[in-house]
Amino acid sequence: TFEHGIRPLMQASAQATCSPIVEYLAALRRLNRELSPGSQVAGSLRYYLGSPALAQLWLRPQDRSFLFEIYEHVHADLEGCLRLLDKRWNSATSALRANSYLW
Repeated sequence: TFEHGIRPLMQASAQATCSPIVEYLAALRRLNRELSPGSQVAGSLRYYLGSPALAQLWLRPQDRSFLFEIYEHVHADLEGCLRLLDKRWNSATSALRANSYLW
C-alpha cells in the first residue's frame, strides 16, 4: 500500500544512497510534476510508477518493448496509462492483448 510502501521510501529519500532507489524516486517525482502541473502540494504523489511505467521511461531510443495483458479491461487501462506517460508511446511500446505464454 501507499502507507507502507512508497510513503516511507519517499520520507527516507533524503538519506538514500542506493543509486537505483534514488533514480526511481527522481523519476517518480518528475512524472508527478509533469502529469500534475497544477498540483497545490509540492512533492505530492498522484501517480505511482509500476513496472510497465518504469520500463517505458527507461527505454533507449533503439529499444522496443512488448507488454502483454490478457484481460480486456486491464489491457485498456494499460494502454491508457502508457499514453499518459508518453504521447508517442506506441512508437517504442506495444501493448498486446494476448497471453504472453502463447505468443
